[in-house]
Amino acid sequence: APPSTTAVSGTTETSIGDSSGASTTEPAPTTTTEPAPTTTAEPAWTYAATVRRTEHNVPHISASEYSGLGFGYGYAMAEDHYCTLADLAVQVRGEAAAHFGAGENDRWLNQDLVYQALDLHGSAATELEGLEPDIADVTIGFAAGVNRFLADTGADSIVGYCAGADWIGEITPVDVAAFAKRLSWLASIDPMMDFIATAQPPASGDESADLPDPSGFRNPMPAPTETGSNAWAIGPERTADGTTMLLGNPHFPWQGALRFYEAHLTIPGELDVYGMSLIGSPVINIGFNADVAWSHTVSAGRRFTAYTLELDPADATAYLYDGESRPMTPVT
Repeated sequence: APPSTTAVSGTTETSIGDSSGASTTEPAPTTTTEPAPTTTAEPAWTYAATVRRTEHNVPHISASEYSGLGFGYGYAMAEDHYCTLADLAVQVRGEAAAHFGAGENDRWLNQDLVYQALDLHGSAATELEGLEPDIADVTIGFAAGVNRFLADTGADSIVGYCAGADWIGEITPVDVAAFAKRLSWLASIDPMMDFIATAQPPASGDESADLPDPSGFRNPMPAPTETGSNAWAIGPERTADGTTMLLGNPHFPWQGALRFYEAHLTIPGELDVYGMSLIGSPVINIGFNADVAWSHTVSAGRRFTAYTLELDPADATAYLYDGESRPMTPVT
């Protein structure tokens, strides 16, 4: 169907086609449909969503079910941040060094080694299978929406820092699940990335001679002067109109995968939530609905504990636990 654009009260709406694959270069899609992945045993069906953008370009996505909502959200986010989404997909697959080179101080190479050794992508696939149906549907739909944007735009017409890159391509629902799992590693595995990637068994009988310098360990809790955030809850006795208020003030970067993305997601009669998502997340991370608002921030709580294990003197690839020698598990 040919695109049509209507502006009403500062809001732009555009119809961008149907399952026949019609496309448009209009910047603000309203209704999008996409054939869902099928097998010979399953009937074909379509994703459908309505995306309305306000004068500040905030997407308001509405759908009749969760897969369609994810589809519309993926499409809208890809319109604004496709390169970051494609970049993230390359990273969570453990393929960054193949496309970006080893990186400064082997950043991408070490990340790939860790992600592959700990099977980030494979474990995300397992977790995707165990998600609640609604969350699984929105995740699958989100990937389909990103891919529909790519199909409508064409890889050769993508703009941004990834224009012309050989790593532009479709993403999968497992990629989206891996985006979330990667976030959970930011304050645990990520600070130890270089240690994990470069770990080697002692080459001599003296273990201490081959241990890495602990001064190189990056504290997972950043200095307060570098990053952080805050949140303020104000009770009704402290507000002028007697209502409860919540201020969420996350101190996240203005660029990259840790940038927040503002959106409004609606399934009539089922869901109505407004807030922000980290790029690549198919759900609202900080926001509010008609009944509750929520935020999150840093704290001094311990998220993990590091232990030093004694190596087996007879085998540098085994360690002692309660006096028992346990072999390390090789990963290739």
